[in-house]
Amino acid sequence: AEKMTEWGIIPDNQLLLWEWVGGRYSLWSCIGFPIALTIGIDGFQQLLAGAHAVDEHFQNTSFERNIPVLMALLGIWNNNFLNIQTHAVLPYDGRLKYFAAYLQQLEMESNGKSVQRDGQKVELDTCPIVWGEVGPNAQHAFYQLLHQGTQAVSCDFMAPIQRYNADHFTYVENAEALIEQHHLALSNCLAQSRLLAFGNEALDAAELKNLPIYKQYEGNQPSSTL
Repeated sequence: AEKMTEWGIIPDNQLLLWEWVGGRYSLWSCIGFPIALTIGIDGFQQLLAGAHAVDEHFQNTSFERNIPVLMALLGIWNNNFLNIQTHAVLPYDGRLKYFAAYLQQLEMESNGKSVQRDGQKVELDTCPIVWGEVGPNAQHAFYQLLHQGTQAVSCDFMAPIQRYNADHFTYVENAEALIEQHHLALSNCLAQSRLLAFGNEALDAAELKNLPIYKQYEGNQPSSTL
């Protein structure tokens, strides 16, 4: 702060970053200023409020209903007990196209360790390989592997129930088509999650009867849907 003041920047225009703020979660600090410029101050305040709400939930909710705790336990179970070494993040919203890349750093830089601070080797797997893509693109790229491949992959599906409101439409005539497009994406998200879990049982009996075995689905693949 002193150097900025000496350089001629008044205190009201200074953005301060404390040394203890790690890069993995710095977006909620002044580092998030470009985000505020992009989505507006109201949007950035909503981002801060959402982070605060999750912090409060994590700190004050019993473990049985604590979403971060339950997700962590599921991750440990899938990685160590089911020996699943990769985790796919699959958002069905183009606005989250970089979310998997963000989680790669957040999770693999945070947990990608094999030695503890006391110098002892860890005894469990600490983190799977995190990857992913926007759902509709991913369906045409690697869902074949998720459903019918030889490697098990745990997945997180994400989709908003409502994608658009009146403020999002440049032309009124494209509103109906865009809303229908999102409904299709949401339906795909839920269908893919169900198919991963239940396999052939999720299919229509008549459809399954005529389906060659090499096109069938084993199911029993772990995933979460938000």
